[in-house]
Formats: sequence, structure tokens, C-alpha cells
Amino acid sequence: MIKAVIAGLTLAVFVAAPAQAADSPCRGLENAACLKLSGCAWRNGYKTKKGVAVRAHCRKQSTPPKPAPKA
Repeated sequence: MIKAVIAGLTLAVFVAAPAQAADSPCRGLENAACLKLSGCAWRNGYKTKKGVAVRAHCRKQSTPPKPAPKA
């Protein structure tokens, strides 16, 4: 009985806790705004091997951007 109550409370804490990954400064930006913000990269939409469509979106870059070559 006590184990069931503890398990239920633990589950409630995880369900109610906000996701930390949602705090990205790139989240929800449109293409133009994404390209202006350093550290963000625009990803074009695509379909996975299973046929699931992924919409175009802005995401945080995992590596720093490379500087443009000097002419």
C-alpha cells in the first residue's frame, strides 16, 4: 500500500515538472529571426525513414558556428 502511494506521488512529480529543454532561446523562432540569432540554426523540414513529416524549425546549435572565410 505504501509503495503504491509513493509510486503515485513520484509519477505526479515527473508529470507536473516542466521540461528544462523547452527554455532554448531558439525555440519557436521563424526562419529570419532564427538566422539573425547567434547560436541558432534553421533546419528544413523532412520526412523520416518511417514517413513521419518533421516541420522546418529553429534549434540551438550543438557546435559553435564556423567563421566565414576571408576573401
